[in-house]
Amino acid sequence: MMFLLDDTRISYGNFTLDPGRLELEKGRIYCLTGPNGSGKSTLLKIIGLQLKPSTGSVEFDGEKVNRADAEKLLKQRRKISFMLQDSRLFQRSVYDNAAYALKIRGVLPADITKRVNEMLERLEIGHLAKRSLQGLSGGESQRVRLARNLVLDTPVYILDEPSAGLDTRGRELLADILTSYNREKGSTIIFCSHHKEEAYRMSPELIAVIDGRVSSIPRENVLSGSAEKTGDRLYRFFNDKIDHLYFSYDHEQKGKVSLAIDPDEIILSLSEVHTSARNCLPGTVQSITETPSSVQLTVSAGEDFTVLITKNSLEEMKLAKGSPVYLLFKATAVKVVN
Repeated sequence: MMFLLDDTRISYGNFTLDPGRLELEKGRIYCLTGPNGSGKSTLLKIIGLQLKPSTGSVEFDGEKVNRADAEKLLKQRRKISFMLQDSRLFQRSVYDNAAYALKIRGVLPADITKRVNEMLERLEIGHLAKRSLQGLSGGESQRVRLARNLVLDTPVYILDEPSAGLDTRGRELLADILTSYNREKGSTIIFCSHHKEEAYRMSPELIAVIDGRVSSIPRENVLSGSAEKTGDRLYRFFNDKIDHLYFSYDHEQKGKVSLAIDPDEIILSLSEVHTSARNCLPGTVQSITETPSSVQLTVSAGEDFTVLITKNSLEEMKLAKGSPVYLLFKATAVKVVN
């Protein structure tokens, strides 16, 4: 076990993060999901030994964390590459920023040069090595932050919104590096992301953080089947349960495909509607689960779909188990995850 949080809890004003007992295994990739303000960043700081919980205990790699032993705590922290969401860059060159963490760890200069240059090239910013931060785009600055953390050779990488500000290419490079670290070095990866397709593609372990509570959740609305092109960037998806679901994709796609649809992107309707949403699937409500912030429904429309609505919508639509409904969502809301 890489991390074990047992009855940990911390409060800020009226908000309490209470993950209960949370076990994270060595050599796995975990993605934290949930709305803003749900406690994801706070949880990452507790897992990453950056923040002490008010109650409970934290174990790291089989040993209980003892904050009274400062020397041992520092050694444990240095086994974790932790990237804060709002981490600041220094007013130095791109190279110096990427090399900073290696220098304070006492890595030999020749090794620093080799590792930093390789990482900058891997993130496709090698040509910016001597540049100052002035004039860098937001995406380029984020790649520098990533380089500073990913250049470290550690058994654990914790990243808070690592793809924020990145374009599609930047997210592809990040995913390639993290999955290769996990596959080739056995590194444990823990990150949070608002890009659901990124989470579905990289992580078999999704952990929902909602209103300070934590639970493992299955991959939501992931479908497997075949695809055929029906127009410019438009494809039809079909399997033995669905034959008329459409998705938009910029690259050529043929044959087998896996898709994911964010529950937040699906709109429920009591009647069939023909709109620009493109997809309108008839279904039946199978279950209704209320949470403090929303209502989760399982709707059978060939495949089972997870849908999130407000409590007001539930009351206004007078939905119950067995209610007939239609699922509306845009072709652009359907993401290719393989």
